[in-house]
Amino acid sequence: MVPRRIVKIEKIGNRPTVDIEVKSNEHLFFGNGMATSNSHGVSYAMNSYLSAYAKAHFPIEFFTASLQNARNKIDPHTEIKELYQNAIEMNIAIKKPDIRILNEFFELKDNIIHFGLTDIKGVGESAYKKLTEIIIEQNIDLNTFKWIDFLFLLSKINSIAAKNLIQVGALDHLKISRNRMLFEYNAFCELTDKESSILKSIVNNSKSLEYNLQQLYGGNHKISTKRKDTILNLIHSLKNPPYSLDDQIDWIVDTEHSLLGCSISYCKVDRYDTSMINYTCQDFKNNRILNNNSIMLVGEIENINVTKIKNGNDKGSDMAFLTINDGTASLDSVICFAKEYKQYRNQLFTGNVIVLSGKKSKQKDSFVVEKIYLPQT
Repeated sequence: MVPRRIVKIEKIGNRPTVDIEVKSNEHLFFGNGMATSNSHGVSYAMNSYLSAYAKAHFPIEFFTASLQNARNKIDPHTEIKELYQNAIEMNIAIKKPDIRILNEFFELKDNIIHFGLTDIKGVGESAYKKLTEIIIEQNIDLNTFKWIDFLFLLSKINSIAAKNLIQVGALDHLKISRNRMLFEYNAFCELTDKESSILKSIVNNSKSLEYNLQQLYGGNHKISTKRKDTILNLIHSLKNPPYSLDDQIDWIVDTEHSLLGCSISYCKVDRYDTSMINYTCQDFKNNRILNNNSIMLVGEIENINVTKIKNGNDKGSDMAFLTINDGTASLDSVICFAKEYKQYRNQLFTGNVIVLSGKKSKQKDSFVVEKIYLPQT
């Protein structure tokens, strides 16, 4: 095809065209001077049909394959978030990464989809290969590994990958808070290679890092006085950390969103008292509402779209359309009319958790807000 310069554009009205099907790697073909791309449209239609069929008849396999392919999308995390939410609404289990499984990508195991280690932001192919090489060479059984053993293992990969593995819960089976593991990992990284080597030769893996550093400090090892002072400071910081090492729900949710694309362990709603709620977002979406005059929902505001009313008594006033999520489903048909929006607008912002009282719309497909409350922790 020879490129040409556009000289002018003018309206010519309706003209007959020819749709040509030819064997070619190109998407656009020409007939009677007009371009056609029907072959491209047919391909999309066929892919849509096949995807819908697979989702309906083989849902677990469909979501596994789709999640595996998410890394090839323009925005992988957005793709993962949408797939995860859809899977949860279809009661398909997706588990957070687990270092013991050691799967590189999303994997289906015992009808449960598991996040792959390289699906964690910052954990690349090189870090994964390094881990697997060490585990295979040393014939390591990760199921018997203690926290101190993992510290030696994680020190062999880059620190970003190691910290992100901890932050998303890949080592949660150890029953130690993620913040404590991060704190102790940072302390461990203060050791020199020589000190780490000595510690490994005397380590008691059933004891804490603090205990093992005390053995390193008090033993007859060739460590300079200056370095002994550093080790002593590490022992004191482990014994009396400068801040709480407990995990907070909001921190876990935000961290998993950042590193995985979605929060698996918790939803922000989990930190609030929801005893007054009588329905979930999934109940509403699946039409399981028994009393339309008394619906109480709770959810985190994921999106808010404010628009002006064009007709009626409230013409020119603002109203809002909300998307909320309570962990069971994402509900994108929440309507806040002008009166309610004006009254509660200060509570309507992305990330805020609210309790909504209202009823179904006349069309039965939207939730109409009547009152909004702030839940108690």
